[in-house]
Amino acid sequence: MRDATNGKYPKFAVMENVSGILSSSGGEDFRCVLEAFCRIKNEAAAIPRPAKWTGAGQILGDDFSFAWRIIDAQYFGVAQRRRRLFLVADFDGKRAGKVLFESEGLSGYSPQSFRTWHQYRSINLPPSGHLLIDI
Repeated sequence: MRDATNGKYPKFAVMENVSGILSSSGGEDFRCVLEAFCRIKNEAAAIPRPAKWTGAGQILGDDFSFAWRIIDAQYFGVAQRRRRLFLVADFDGKRAGKVLFESEGLSGYSPQSFRTWHQYRSINLPPSGHLLIDI
């Protein structure tokens, strides 16, 4: 779709998965997902695998951003614990974090749910697309 519209659409993408994706194959599965999303905008992107992925974080490129967060359904009106990872990709700016981290007006914004992403990690992706830092 991005090829057919000269990179104009879609401007956003959303992915949902089980929270275990952060530790699946030692974190490699989630790293591959992040790297694949980054390569849509920057073909040279290389995301290193940290010792452990945090439950919330974001990657900021020059003109794109990706944010992820674990959300537990029990804080959104469901009578069970169901932790899911949500990833938002903004291919046209740096708004992905706003979608996941600035949700005060939404149902489920409670002190308990706030704790899961209160201190997320932000990663700035340099123009080269290669991260040379230990995240």
